[in-house]
Amino acid sequence: MNFHHTVADWQQFRQHWGGLHNFLLGGDITADFDYPLPPLERIVDEVRCAPESIVRSGIKGDAFDLTDMKEQFVRLPLTEALRSRFVLAHFGLHPYLSGPGQVFQGIDDRWVDPWRQKLRANGFTFKSVFAILFASGPNSASNYHLDITHQLAWQRYGTKHFVGLKTPDNWTTLEQRGRCQLKGSVKPAGITAQDVYAVEQPPGSFLWNAHTTPHWVETFDECAVTLTLVHEELRLDGQLCPHAAECARWRKENA
Repeated sequence: MNFHHTVADWQQFRQHWGGLHNFLLGGDITADFDYPLPPLERIVDEVRCAPESIVRSGIKGDAFDLTDMKEQFVRLPLTEALRSRFVLAHFGLHPYLSGPGQVFQGIDDRWVDPWRQKLRANGFTFKSVFAILFASGPNSASNYHLDITHQLAWQRYGTKHFVGLKTPDNWTTLEQRGRCQLKGSVKPAGITAQDVYAVEQPPGSFLWNAHTTPHWVETFDECAVTLTLVHEELRLDGQLCPHAAECARWRKENA
């Protein structure tokens, strides 16, 4: 596996989408995406005050600090907030933040719907595809975790580093992948630099975050904003990827 390979056409994407590793997307897959964003300052200021937004400390470590920091973060002057460590998330851009005059006006028409159409045209089906947002302060991290859906991350401001494991199944169990809980998710002891790979994601780049692949995401000397598309029950030619299928079986057997 070339951990820095960019998947640039749909034939390659159909081969790699359901694998064990994160990778960059480009070429024909992302060439015609055109969704302008307002300044980073406006995004952070409006999202931090919005209903359903979540703010965590962003302190780098082996596990998420899940302490709710929203009240303190909202009270900070914006310039001070942008200099602080934080991880800001919002999982409901539609309907909370995408209406007329709102910060993500037009996101469905100009990005989400075109991506859905591309997927369908290339043999994919899904229960839903929707946009979420992650913003991080300087020297901040979304620490070790797994995601229960496939995700397409479009880096818009700043640079993030996605760090994954070369042999992820050696470090997770089927139960961990099936439960896929943020709470209690801790980077396994014994992981060394030889066990990981990092994908640098500068502004404008796209990254495919594979189903239940362990990873953590870090910033360094600047704030970063990522728009991400979540894919629920993504299937190719009617089939879930192997990891999604085994997780679905585990949850059914352990309900």
